[in-house]
Amino acid sequence: MLAERRAESEWHLDWRIVVALALGIAALFVAFIVARTRQGQWDEPRRFALAAGAFMVYAWIGFQTDLALHGESDLAGHSMLAALLLVVLVLIGVRANRRSNTMSSHGHSR
Repeated sequence: MLAERRAESEWHLDWRIVVALALGIAALFVAFIVARTRQGQWDEPRRFALAAGAFMVYAWIGFQTDLALHGESDLAGHSMLAALLLVVLVLIGVRANRRSNTMSSHGHSR
């Protein structure tokens, strides 16, 4: 979102090019993730790290964007959503840790 604003205001790109670039980057990222997970190159801890990193970006950029767009009036709802996502992330982390420990105790490599 920040790059999109800069692309229009500073780089003077047409909005259609900005949208195409944003969709292209998202498609490349999805293709990369699918390739890594389908080929078995990523184990549970790596998949958890991806989810945790995505949450951290959401917490960092999402709150700034929400405050810029809606002010403090929407902060309580946004905080509740972030807290719910954090609980889900912790549950996923516990599950990933257990699966990783179970696999390593059965002789599988990480």
